[in-house]
Amino acid sequence: MKFKVSPSLIYKFEGKLDGGTTFIYNLDTGSILIGNRLIYAICKNILEYKQKNEIILYLMKEYGINKKDAVKAVESAILNKILLPEE
Repeated sequence: MKFKVSPSLIYKFEGKLDGGTTFIYNLDTGSILIGNRLIYAICKNILEYKQKNEIILYLMKEYGINKKDAVKAVESAILNKILLPEE
């Protein structure tokens, strides 16, 4: 299944808070989410539909993290509707 970042999000990364904090506002629901630098990387770079594995590999390569952390970040983004499935 392919995913991309929801077009109804506004996000800001603040690098000086807790080693990097991402604030995300969902225009559709009015909710505010807080994420880490990996969530920011997803918001900033996954603008077209990509396979879940492609997103995980991107995070591992660009941020030098292990697969477990990359999978956790992507699954969190899907659960919180930051990443939406292709329709």
